[in-house]
Amino acid sequence: MGLFDPNDMMEDEMDDRTSLKEEEETDKSYDTHVEAMFESNSGDGSGWYLDHMATFHENTTAQAGGGYYSFPAAYSAPLPPQHPLRVIAKIMDDAPSGSVVRVYAYMLTDMDAIDLLAHHAKHKTVNVILHPNTQSCNRMTQFFNEFGNSARRHFANVRVAPVTGPNGSRFTQMHIKGVLTESLSAFGSYNLTYRAKHASWEMITLKNTTATDIEFFDNLWASCRPMQEAEPNLLALAESPSRNKRARTTKG
Repeated sequence: MGLFDPNDMMEDEMDDRTSLKEEEETDKSYDTHVEAMFESNSGDGSGWYLDHMATFHENTTAQAGGGYYSFPAAYSAPLPPQHPLRVIAKIMDDAPSGSVVRVYAYMLTDMDAIDLLAHHAKHKTVNVILHPNTQSCNRMTQFFNEFGNSARRHFANVRVAPVTGPNGSRFTQMHIKGVLTESLSAFGSYNLTYRAKHASWEMITLKNTTATDIEFFDNLWASCRPMQEAEPNLLALAESPSRNKRARTTKG
């Protein structure tokens, strides 16, 4: 039998499809959590769309060679200082204004992670390579509809990985999860999803960013389609008049 067993590949695909389905269909409690978070959000003009994100990176340390872990917890439970997403927030905050932040996202469904990208894109170049999936589009649209066109206009640059390109197949996935600043990179199992943040055991490790890391990302980036071409419905929804009164009054 060859190195790539078709049966194994089919099982892997089914596992990933099940995971994607669970993100959208089986974790309805996250919708309740998001609505409560939006309702309590003051929009105080701190530069963040979500109030709590202004201090999210504080009391957190991040250094090359470190390993950072998460574990299942209630949505309402505060994240410990060394939680993977807080460490990612820390390295993004430490990245200087005008620098480039590169992000691999298999999925992007966590509102905190979306706000991180929206905030830092205001004064840095944030490039995101996204595995194509409707769940990420739905959550980004929910964020844009809540916070208005300002959130959409100042959002990160998002491109969709060419999984159906010349060398792709129905098994092809952009499965890398990582955030690269010009000095530190975070890689690991941690996905930018609410399930990774609250419902799974996950981890990242930090390393010094190398020229090879940047070159690999930029080469893949060059082959990706811009989000507005791959998912025009996302922008159409985001550009429509807000259905939510708070989106018209909340400051970004």
